[in-house]
Amino acid sequence: GPFLRKPLWLVELEMLKENAHTQQHDQPQFNESISTEFGTREGSSSSSSSSSYQNNNSPQQEPTQSHSSQLDRHLGLVDLISIGVGGTIGSGIFVLCGLVAHDYAGPYTFLSWIIAGVAALLSGCCYAELSGRIPSSGSSYAYSYISMGELPALIAAACLSLEYVVSGSAVARSWGDKIVLWLTQDLKMNAQWVNTFLNPHIPISIPFFLASSMNNNSTIAVNDSNIEDDCFYLTLNPMAFVISSLCVVILMCGVQESKQVTNFFSATKVLLVLFMSVGGLLFLDFQNFSTSSSSTSFDSTRNSNDYISSSSSQIGIAGIMRGATSCFFGYLGYDEICCLGGEAKNPHVNMPRAVMWTICIVTVLYISASLTLVGMQPYPEISSTSAFPEAFRYNGAYVAAQITAFGEVFTLPIVVLISLLAQPRLNYALSVDGLLPPLFQEIDSTGNLTKGTLVSGIFMTMLTQIPFTYLNDLISSGILIAFSMTNSSLIFMRHTSPNQQPKKLEQKVALFNFLSFTTSLLLSSGTPTIIDSNNNNEYQQFSHAILKCLTWISFLALIHTVWFIAAKCPKAAVFGGFSSSSSSSTRHSTTHNDATFKLQDDDQHIAYFQTPFVPYLPLCAIFVNWYLIAQLEFLGMLLLVLYLGFTTLFYFLYGAKHSVGNNYGWRRSSRGGYHPEYDPISASSFSSVHEDVDEHNNDYILDADSLERSISLPRVSNRNSNSAITTTATANFNNQHSKNNSSHHMHFT
Repeated sequence: GPFLRKPLWLVELEMLKENAHTQQHDQPQFNESISTEFGTREGSSSSSSSSSYQNNNSPQQEPTQSHSSQLDRHLGLVDLISIGVGGTIGSGIFVLCGLVAHDYAGPYTFLSWIIAGVAALLSGCCYAELSGRIPSSGSSYAYSYISMGELPALIAAACLSLEYVVSGSAVARSWGDKIVLWLTQDLKMNAQWVNTFLNPHIPISIPFFLASSMNNNSTIAVNDSNIEDDCFYLTLNPMAFVISSLCVVILMCGVQESKQVTNFFSATKVLLVLFMSVGGLLFLDFQNFSTSSSSTSFDSTRNSNDYISSSSSQIGIAGIMRGATSCFFGYLGYDEICCLGGEAKNPHVNMPRAVMWTICIVTVLYISASLTLVGMQPYPEISSTSAFPEAFRYNGAYVAAQITAFGEVFTLPIVVLISLLAQPRLNYALSVDGLLPPLFQEIDSTGNLTKGTLVSGIFMTMLTQIPFTYLNDLISSGILIAFSMTNSSLIFMRHTSPNQQPKKLEQKVALFNFLSFTTSLLLSSGTPTIIDSNNNNEYQQFSHAILKCLTWISFLALIHTVWFIAAKCPKAAVFGGFSSSSSSSTRHSTTHNDATFKLQDDDQHIAYFQTPFVPYLPLCAIFVNWYLIAQLEFLGMLLLVLYLGFTTLFYFLYGAKHSVGNNYGWRRSSRGGYHPEYDPISASSFSSVHEDVDEHNNDYILDADSLERSISLPRVSNRNSNSAITTTATANFNNQHSKNNSSHHMHFT
């Protein structure tokens, strides 16, 4: 069904297969036992039962993939941080700082960045833990598949695609606009020639009301559109096409080459941002921090709150929060790190560190850059397309303006490269699970996803001809929903439903997400009325009273939901597993979706990162995310609903029919899992197994007594079809265990 969950033990199975692959020359018998016992290759004991299952239950052919078709782990901590920082600070500082300062938050742009940074940090803690626990490609897709099911996972993947390929195309579009400005303003080239070839206008006849709305929102691209005679003029961007194509070529050259390019440009970009922030302090003017007109003098004796309240109709809290929603677009970098978890070295340690370091670094850079920018130039005059070069030029620093303009043009394409780097990894995870065609999981001899990169690159290149502003709200809402799904996933992995109320936790978390959105909408709707002190109309006062009452009701329901999750849903004794208060028999009867990982306080060998204050911190992150979504324009939310509706339709037309879990079972999975219904040792038997690591040779081992007790449970023998299998499996295990009396453990994949 659409809510089939992937077993969490499959993630550890993949990690162990990778470790076994690296030990092939040292322990060939160990690798052979892995292939034979658990069906990673065709073995005699597994092929009969699996073939019987396929012949009797599914006429389809199994998607095949060799064991060698695995992504290599080649990314260290510095590489991961470089990817996160390099893919983040370009879009935030070069594109959004000027836009938010000019249109939304004015001199209080730094507050928008702080709010967005807090929201990113709350969700970042959840990403840090899940990326260390589930270090596989896919990011939110992988977490949602294990905790929620197949359809929610596909929805999360659709939101991630907005982050990667769509946002990459938006940044490519912005880069093309900057090329036009650089050529005409800095290099003094003929503007008519440049606009003819690099900024052409194409008239398109569309309904006037839609064109007018699009034109009013178009603020970032140079002459993106204008309305004349009920005709909408779309501006094409040939340079965006060029840079997207170049990024595709670089990624197809190889993994190592693209990693070296990423590290170089990320370091160069950090130096450029430091130059802009420190150099801009020389031209700081405190009068520019006033929200009044540029001619109004700044009184240092007045409190800054006076300026906010006096100009709340122009800037105010609503503008700051609207700016924070747009600023959140600049925090997508650490999620790209999580999407590359399948290629990270020592992911249990490096992934959480990379996530937290990325958030800290980019937040400091954003705040310092925004303070410098609004201090250099009055916010009504800040350019929405080339903020820092124009600010330096405004202060007469023409050399600094040229350096900054060239630096932006030179380093901004790395954002496009990193976005395109993440999308094929997401498609790879979807394809391996059967939710996308097998084309996307093909890996060439160099370990590169060549075909998947080419397809993603072509799609990104086509999207570059859509102006950035039209995509901004859609991208931001997709990011926030993906973040909320990740936060919810952590709650599902760390808590469980009460024993007497199964699925209650899932229901309450879903209710909390709904109440967060409705409460946020009510709060957003009430903000203008609260600010406007001149509103004395009786009807509007009555409407405000009703709105305030509904807001309180929704808020109290939200608080009650938080209390129920924290007080009534017990913590899990194992990560993703059973309740700590459940009995031993209840533990043995858990489903195959339960985890086999101990929590950090029970695991003496791997110190996993743990998010503090669960479930309060993830729930707070969910509310912040939905509040930011509520600040978006209606058109952006409508586009998101249509987009996710199309994703759901795609699942039922293609994904459900080709899903590995729904059609073949995890034993027949190309990732090395097995089908619990037809395997001698069912997946559910692993729910009580203690997974350990020998501190001397780092071999993964199982406690033999736990496994023997688990596979001999009466609940298995109650099934007539499995009673003989259980007896045989127990006997085989005892025979194997008796041959290894020197060790009380058996190797486990």
